[in-house]
Amino acid sequence: MNPRALPHAPEVVTAARWLADQRQQLPRPLVPFLKRRFGVEPSAAIEAIDLAGRMLLLRRAFA
Repeated sequence: MNPRALPHAPEVVTAARWLADQRQQLPRPLVPFLKRRFGVEPSAAIEAIDLAGRMLLLRRAFA
C-alpha cells in the first residue's frame, strides 16, 4: 500500500468535506441525496457521513 494513499476513496472525502462545510439544513434522507449528488454507493455515503462528523469534531477541537 502506498503510504501517501488516503484511507478513504476520493469521492468519499469530497462528499464528507461538502457535508462538513454545510451550514444550512441538510436534505433528508441524506444517503440517497449523497448518492445522487456525488455518485457514491450507499456504503460510501455512510462512510462520508461518518467522516464528516469526525471532521466537524476535529474542527471544533482545534479551531
